[in-house]
Amino acid sequence: MRFWLVALFVVPLWASDIEWTLRALLDRQTFDKNRTFIVGGLFRNPQLYYDEYGIDYPKILAKLKENGLLKLTTQSPRAFRIHIQANDAPIFVTRSVQNVLKALGYYYATPVQAEFVDGNYRLVMLMNAESALDPVSFINEIRKYGYRVSEIVRENDTSWRYVIALQYPKLPEAIALEYDVEVSNGNLQGEYWYAVNRQGGILQFAPLDGGAISPKVALYDASLRLVSVQNPQKSGGVYRLKLNTDVVFVRLSDEHSPAAIKTGIRTVLQQ
Repeated sequence: MRFWLVALFVVPLWASDIEWTLRALLDRQTFDKNRTFIVGGLFRNPQLYYDEYGIDYPKILAKLKENGLLKLTTQSPRAFRIHIQANDAPIFVTRSVQNVLKALGYYYATPVQAEFVDGNYRLVMLMNAESALDPVSFINEIRKYGYRVSEIVRENDTSWRYVIALQYPKLPEAIALEYDVEVSNGNLQGEYWYAVNRQGGILQFAPLDGGAISPKVALYDASLRLVSVQNPQKSGGVYRLKLNTDVVFVRLSDEHSPAAIKTGIRTVLQQ
């Protein structure tokens, strides 16, 4: 008897949350006109649209797109605003969002407002386009930086709000280093990013061609705040640098010329 009482109580909560989410994603006219089909048909089993964190936005959005309900395009270019909310340091949030928008083709998206109060960061990006940002694409791209989208609200046809939560900071271009595993790679831009995940240890590296370089190593914490900049000296044919446990990302470049190290670097992290 108790099980059925709990079930009767929980299912309406699922249904209520899903309906609120659907109203937040669709324009009012589309939702009101198709409410019976949407709520009673497409999403008649609301419990299927949750994941371990809560609302499963990718699954809901995919279903809406499949049925032609998620309208993003406009008849002519318009100014779209993307509102980002995060409980994280501004540097990493801004860098991640800007890189995501560039990856999705919005090269000229610009920040028009930024506010950081009591650990809460709000960022507004403005972009001129013929369609709103595809939320599914945004979710997939921002995930590469360690973020999970916990809420999406369509405020109007040209303004969307995303609440994102950092699970663990990532940089897609950063090579993850493990203890005593040597990594060799080249970069035509002459810049190398590594993720060391607060392990600490000794970073050891050398150019693949054995040539002379003037290494400049920038150390960052989890929020991409600069910890220090080092210019390690060569010893025994390699360069060595001690990393403290607050270091999460490392950027290696040449102080004088990117060409000096673009042919390749051999790197290993030791305990």
